[in-house]
Amino acid sequence: QLQSKQAFGNFLLQARYTLASPEVNSGIFFRCIPDALLDGYECQVNHAVVDGDPLRPLDAGAGAIFRRQPARVVMGDGSKPTYLTLLANGVQMDTWVNGVLVAEFHDTREPNPNPRKGLRLEAGPIALQGHDATTDVTFQSLKIVEIAT
Repeated sequence: QLQSKQAFGNFLLQARYTLASPEVNSGIFFRCIPDALLDGYECQVNHAVVDGDPLRPLDAGAGAIFRRQPARVVMGDGSKPTYLTLLANGVQMDTWVNGVLVAEFHDTREPNPNPRKGLRLEAGPIALQGHDATTDVTFQSLKIVEIAT
């Protein structure tokens, strides 16, 4: 993982990336527990689909809030520069891929310091995931704007 030094709670993020193939598995983790290995919410970066159907993501789909809200559609195969926009504002998390709204997640779970186990509103680092040895992703840009509360 590559982790930011700055912590972000409520923010708007836009990433531009390219994948070597649709099956590449990466993610943008946010509201992470500082210095913990990928303990945060995960915005999925994976464009694999079932039987060529973009309405059937294989691994939750690009823009999914992984293990919380799958993407409703997989936009493209990631082989060309792809734009992913993530809005995290309180309990609401929304994502767009190439300008199309793909996921809306409202976290109604009980608060927990670990977002894998419950709602985390505390600011934390942003982390880019290299899932495994086959993770061949290039992040060309990453822009983040904090939202005042």
